[in-house]
Amino acid sequence: MGVSLLSSDKADTSAGEVKPASTHTAFRWLRRHVGINSRWLGLPFPLLLLLLWYVAAQHEWVAPQVLPSPQSVALTFIDLARSGELFDNLQISLIRVLAGFGIGLVGGLLLGVAMGLSPLFKDYVYPLFKAFSQVPVLGWLPLLMLLVGIDEALKIILISQAALVPIALNTYKGLENVPARYVEVARVLTQRKPPVFATNVRARVDFSWECPLCYCSIKRAYQALRVRQSY
Repeated sequence: MGVSLLSSDKADTSAGEVKPASTHTAFRWLRRHVGINSRWLGLPFPLLLLLLWYVAAQHEWVAPQVLPSPQSVALTFIDLARSGELFDNLQISLIRVLAGFGIGLVGGLLLGVAMGLSPLFKDYVYPLFKAFSQVPVLGWLPLLMLLVGIDEALKIILISQAALVPIALNTYKGLENVPARYVEVARVLTQRKPPVFATNVRARVDFSWECPLCYCSIKRAYQALRVRQSY
């Protein structure tokens, strides 16, 4: 009885171990004989979605105003590209994204560094910032529409807000998670050895003060020597 239980357990474990090996063997067989790489195994799903889109548009399961057919989308894309309207719109969108991301990047880095380096600033700002960060980007849309309207400023503010929150949080967490021993080593090295730039500047300043003094001393010694020779 005990032997049968042990044998059944071994059979179960062996069966569980064979499945990954069989799957790996199937992938290896496809790669070797059919020439299919594992990265192409995810291609059938997008193709299936495209086929479903085509069938839904042909049978009008969804209204054409909501879900146009793939053919109409492709023709509209070609017409916009030929007329140049597509590239004009892309340029405007790119300017918005770059401006909003740049503002969010600079603001997020400054805010994250300030919270990470100053505990007092963190105690005052971080709770309010954490509460604001819980609001989705689209949640600010009605308030911003009342404040700045629906022009370019609204779009840039939304993009910058979407970029500022994760950049500030990750910067703050990165500075907070720096090991304390690394901070102590940096402080010791900074106290013991001044920066090379500061050392070079100090050497140049000292040398610039020493040159006139050396010249005056040599000149006075030479004059004293001539006076003695005259006597």
